[in-house]
Order: sequence, then C-alpha cells, then structure tokens
Amino acid sequence: MEQERRRNFLINTLYFLTIAAGIFLFCKFLAYCLMPFVIGAVIALIVQRPALIISSKTKIRRSVAAAVLALTLFVGTAVLIMFLGIKGISAAAGLFKEMSGLARELSGVFLSVRSSVDSFFSRLPEELTSFAAEMYESALSRLALSVTSFISSAAGKAAGIIWSAVLLLIALKS
Repeated sequence: MEQERRRNFLINTLYFLTIAAGIFLFCKFLAYCLMPFVIGAVIALIVQRPALIISSKTKIRRSVAAAVLALTLFVGTAVLIMFLGIKGISAAAGLFKEMSGLARELSGVFLSVRSSVDSFFSRLPEELTSFAAEMYESALSRLALSVTSFISSAAGKAAGIIWSAVLLLIALKS
C-alpha cells in the first residue's frame, strides 16, 4: 500500500513537472511567434458579437461591420497609447525637474554630513582618517555609478517605447 502511494505521488509529480515544462517552453519559445495570432483571436472574439448585433439591426453585412469595428478598436487603442505616451512623457519631465531640485537639496545634506564626519575624524588618528576618506570616496563613486546607470537604462527604455509608439503611428497611418 505504501509503495502504491509513493508510485502515485511520483507519477503525479512527473505529470505536473511535464505540464510546467511545457508551459515554460511555450512561453519561452512559441509565445513570441504566436502572439500576433493570439491577439488577432482576442480581437475577433471582442468584435464578433457587436458585429452580429449591428448586422442584424441594419442591412450592413457582418464582415463589413466586423472590419469597421476592428478598425475602430485599433484606432482607439492607438489613440489611447498616444495619449498615455504624452502623459507619461510629461510626467517624466516633471519627475526629472523635481529630481534636479532634490539633487540640490541632497547636495546640501551631503555637504553637512561630510563636514560633520570630517570634524569627527579630525580627532582620530591619521591612518583611520585616510581609510575613512578612501571608503567615503569609493562609496560615493559607486553610488554615482549606480544612479548614472539607472538613469541611462531608464532613458534607453523610454526611447525604445517612444520609438515603438512612433512606428505604430506610422504603421497605422499608412
């Protein structure tokens, strides 16, 4: 009886691991290739019922109603993305403006902390003071490098998003 339970447990575990591996492989390799078809199927499902209602109430053919509704959906999505992009860019501009003001305030705080630390370390032996100065300089350079890399990666991602939106608008226009 115990052996049967273990065998069932192992079979169930392998079954779930096989399903998890299949889902992982699908998401890793096939989802990118199949995503246009999935999006098209979702749009068709969204448009199907309203097109049927429109064609039953009017004399318009169902395919024409579906095409008009799909085009309306694409245009509405493009306009929404455009407005969200404009709002995001203006919010990012405000954030960068606010960050420059905070940077000035933080520089004053850092200078006051630096003077406090300098006055504390002036009473300590020279070896300890030089070691602390080296550690402080190292920490400041690492912090500056981290902030710079974060800002540059965020700017690169924002440029990519803007470029994608521009290409989408060009594709929709033509």
